[in-house]
Amino acid sequence: MTDPLNGLPFPNNTIPASRLDPVAQKFTADFLPLPNFGTNLFDYTASLPYTDDQFTGRLDENFSDRHHLMLRYLYDDNRYLK
Repeated sequence: MTDPLNGLPFPNNTIPASRLDPVAQKFTADFLPLPNFGTNLFDYTASLPYTDDQFTGRLDENFSDRHHLMLRYLYDDNRYLK
């Protein structure tokens, strides 16, 4: 990993904590799990059955300056039973 300020590699290939954004550090500490599988890996197995529904929608229009219309709809239904 190279330091963008001087072009040299970071010591031990690690960005110093003083160079990291404090908001990003808090987010990482609060919401991202620590590695539990090797050095930098996180492993998780979902319990089954598992369901996940996602909905997305969008509608645009302009109808002038050469018209324009955009419609988008997405529905994702995931079911894992075993």
